[in-house]
Amino acid sequence: MDSRSGCSTIDLSTLKYASTVNIIILSVVFLVALTFFIVILIFVKRYATREEVVIIVPIVKLIPTTGHVSTTLK
Repeated sequence: MDSRSGCSTIDLSTLKYASTVNIIILSVVFLVALTFFIVILIFVKRYATREEVVIIVPIVKLIPTTGHVSTTLK
């Protein structure tokens, strides 16, 4: 009985810890995706020729986070 109650308290504490870590990881991933999207946007506007844009645009559309970011930016 002691080991079971010990496990349940550990599970509760790790659950709170894991939710905090998940929020931090999600925010970091969102910021990285936003930065990546902005960098690609600047690169396409400044340096890319039409052939390179044709290659880059489908790649950007394949990444779901950047697609989500682009819809929120609009």
